[in-house]
Amino acid sequence: YEIMKEIMAKESSAFSQGVPSFEYNPADKNYPTLFELNRPLDGLKQILLDEYAGKTLAVRKIYESNSVGKRFIIKNYKDVLLHLEREGEVIACPLAQERKINTMADTVEITFPMKKS
Repeated sequence: YEIMKEIMAKESSAFSQGVPSFEYNPADKNYPTLFELNRPLDGLKQILLDEYAGKTLAVRKIYESNSVGKRFIIKNYKDVLLHLEREGEVIACPLAQERKINTMADTVEITFPMKKS
């Protein structure tokens, strides 16, 4: 499933915030500004914060349990998790200072805060 998603992602004609469309549409290349308002990573950010509130999971487990049926690839999850970490919305272990700059290995443990009432 993951391999197929990666192959299809590479052949997509459009990417919104790095999220592949999984389709080829010549209009995407001819009129790219029409599609720039679509911000799917913002949606993924909220999905992760809601679904994993109060939990700690490895990056790979988050991807495997959340990506089926969605057009997000592992890179999208890592980008969102890096952003959430930079914003202080999640805690990653090992910490960012203990990893290579802007990296998020599959084994990094992510702790999501409890939902605010």
